[in-house]
Amino acid sequence: MIVYRYRPFTPYLEDEIANGAIFYGSTLKMNDFYDGFFRYTREGDLEKYFDIFSKTAVQRAQEILDGKLGSSDQVANLERVSGKDLEQWAWCVLNVPDYLEQTKTNLIENFKNHPERVQAAVDVQNKNADLIRDKVFIACFSEKKLDMSMFGYYSSDGKGVMIAYADDNGLTKPINYVDRLPEITIDQSPEEIVNLQIFTKLNDWQHEKERRAYLYAPKDQRSTDHGLIMKRIYLGPRTEKDAAELIKTWAAKRNIPVSTHEMTENGEFTWM
Repeated sequence: MIVYRYRPFTPYLEDEIANGAIFYGSTLKMNDFYDGFFRYTREGDLEKYFDIFSKTAVQRAQEILDGKLGSSDQVANLERVSGKDLEQWAWCVLNVPDYLEQTKTNLIENFKNHPERVQAAVDVQNKNADLIRDKVFIACFSEKKLDMSMFGYYSSDGKGVMIAYADDNGLTKPINYVDRLPEITIDQSPEEIVNLQIFTKLNDWQHEKERRAYLYAPKDQRSTDHGLIMKRIYLGPRTEKDAAELIKTWAAKRNIPVSTHEMTENGEFTWM
């Protein structure tokens, strides 16, 4: 599949073209104010919620005993579910047969009798949701080729470029456009949450036909190990001459073809 990325003429562009770098940006800095935003509700299957919790409990227990559990929010969540003595809880998880299953049974009964504790769990999850949003970095692409509005939005009013990539390894995924932002139930898996958080946007943006890739808490927002193959560069309708020459020089280092444009008699742009 070919995907397109509209890019402004900035100092990053040389690295993108000459070295094949992809830069990921924080969801908090996107032009969609709701990008990456989501909220939990009290709805959902409690048994499934604790099944998901149990799947990660063994890993968390080992981290506690090894002294590696660093997130205060993870600690708060475990203290809420398991009690204050986390080391004792961790030992039981790893050594007592059927401990998690019995814990799940007891907790489900407890939550059913005390709905306020379900709300406490939701409150913790929503706090974690904001922390997760702060750590998500995305790279945006589009299925729309040579689109004038996209040049205007993301290519410095057409002074930048559109880069065509072959996404043969499925790095990018399409956005699901909806009438209202989804609410996440407490029983949804981390994979389901990621799809709702990162790949869902309001219908206001569906004209962009966006696809995106993401990194979670990356050490570096720059990536060259992404699997995308740069196929061609298209100069924007307003790319200035000096900038165009630099772009062609950078592209020549990797034998990337560069398409220039001309305006037809009826005022339409065509690329060669």
